[in-house]
Amino acid sequence: MAMPSLGLVAIAATSLLACEMLPDAAAVGDGEHQEPLYATGPIWPSQDIRVCFETGLDARFGTGFPQATSSVANFATYKQWIREAVEDSWGRVSGLRFVDWSDCPSNDDSKMSGWVAIYWQANSITNIGWSRDTWTRMGLRRPSDLTEASRIDFEATVRHEMGHALGFAHELDRVDAHTGAPADCDYGANIPGTIFTPNDPASIMNWSYCSEATGQLSAWDVIGVQKVYGRKASGTIVGLGGRCVNVPASQINEQLIAYDCYGLSNDTWTRFDGPAIAFVSKIARLAYLVADSPVNPWGTPVRAANTLGAWHLDNVQWRAFGEMCVSVHASEVGQQLVLATCDPGSKLQRWNFDNMSRLRLANTQLCVNAWGGTDAVGTDLRLFDCGDFDNETFTTSSRGEIKYHNRCFEAWGGVPEVDAAIRLNDCNPGAAPHPNDVFHLRGSIVSAKSDQCLDMTGGVSRNGIGIEVYPCVSGARNQEWDVNF
Repeated sequence: MAMPSLGLVAIAATSLLACEMLPDAAAVGDGEHQEPLYATGPIWPSQDIRVCFETGLDARFGTGFPQATSSVANFATYKQWIREAVEDSWGRVSGLRFVDWSDCPSNDDSKMSGWVAIYWQANSITNIGWSRDTWTRMGLRRPSDLTEASRIDFEATVRHEMGHALGFAHELDRVDAHTGAPADCDYGANIPGTIFTPNDPASIMNWSYCSEATGQLSAWDVIGVQKVYGRKASGTIVGLGGRCVNVPASQINEQLIAYDCYGLSNDTWTRFDGPAIAFVSKIARLAYLVADSPVNPWGTPVRAANTLGAWHLDNVQWRAFGEMCVSVHASEVGQQLVLATCDPGSKLQRWNFDNMSRLRLANTQLCVNAWGGTDAVGTDLRLFDCGDFDNETFTTSSRGEIKYHNRCFEAWGGVPEVDAAIRLNDCNPGAAPHPNDVFHLRGSIVSAKSDQCLDMTGGVSRNGIGIEVYPCVSGARNQEWDVNF
């Protein structure tokens, strides 16, 4: 992911799947940042990104849409698509929070510093980065219809355009993009910038230019945005839309809610391991994550209580840096742990974590083993028969690390590539761990009392939505949680 420096410029697309081109400097609408350069303004000074929909503009902006953005037919659907595209990508994998999502409070650009303002126009166009004296404007071409194919294309474009708003430039325009990159990329200006990750043809910032770009964030996109804007706090339980399981107003016995993640005492949890896991809130008084026995089969509130609740983390993905999955090639003794592209259907990427001191491949009796019983740097992590062995006993840290003795599990080589080995290495002694030493879990959190799944009520993600247990539904996104160590 490249983030060039100096100035602010808008990027326009001739269509959703066509090349973007630089407009004239005068089109930017910001007197201080009108350099005709490929560049970005500074990164956002806060993790809160305010998003609004423009309410009608005068002719000087030339949008061709002077009415309120929200006045178009099917706007409720478009808004949902935009929010999901942003919150479940950039918002879920980083420390960013996208807030507000209402009509813009003003049409005066000089009063809209710190907002991403969305409007409709014929081509997608976005200012790059934060500006202190005007809005960051995102023009989106409306979908042609409400089909699933239109939604997929539209959401990919929204992810790409929000990447610009966050300050990221086209991968194909970076100085190293012309060497060893795919021939199908429509290369741009080949100019320097601030480089956060290696050249990445699969980047969302190459969407519509390179066949490797899938319309989703790539592993390097995830790593890049985390370098710039940070990660979700340790101890958070993060669900749909990047929202955290939250104790409202730090009150005991109230139903938990989904809310933007702030890493505070009411949305971070300490995990106690055992035959089943207990999650304990870090608010002043102990508050356990508890689900009562269901009063009906269609949703029972989950609350913070002074009694112990038990949960299972079975058959979950074990995610490494760049949101890649820890996997093996076969369920056999001696198989090396490696990185893989996450595949929800792969049994070789599913792990049981009920007791974090032992990491077991789901539906087997094979456990992760520090091969040879040594903690030397470079020691492989492989599968072996589960037993009462010291080298199958591990600990986790609040920094997201998994440790054997005083050495950390690490995606070897620091590159999120398929088949990169997981081995032991020295832990980073500094304030932050190495990015390739950080792991988390993604999957269902199941109540040991009811065998029902932790669920964001109604299958939607908004601040204040209740957290409940509900019968487990395969593939339900509102039952899929990231458990951060």
